[in-house]
Amino acid sequence: MELSIIFLTTNRVSSIDHAFKSRVDLFLPYHDLTSEARRQVWGNFIGRAGKDKFDLTEESLDKLSHLNLNGREIKNLIKSAQLLSLKSGGKVPMDRLYMLADKRVQALAALDGIEA
Repeated sequence: MELSIIFLTTNRVSSIDHAFKSRVDLFLPYHDLTSEARRQVWGNFIGRAGKDKFDLTEESLDKLSHLNLNGREIKNLIKSAQLLSLKSGGKVPMDRLYMLADKRVQALAALDGIEA
């Protein structure tokens, strides 16, 4: 018999069936990122994308880190900002990145209101 490990992820733990839960050996909860962790994630993804492509300052990084986003959302926002900036020479103004991130947070809040 071949042994295997399977990783399942969900944002909807409360929706998992009781019979299924009883067959899971280990649950690893992930909590929301702290602002310090988000700052690190923003910095890491911007660094990977190329810091020279962003008008990055310590203040703008601090401002972005206070928006309640996860790593996947941050990565996607950086990609979106880069794509939108291709027409304007490729450099991403931080006010544009912040505007996109803020709109994302507002959209997520609206969706949470619909799901409730």
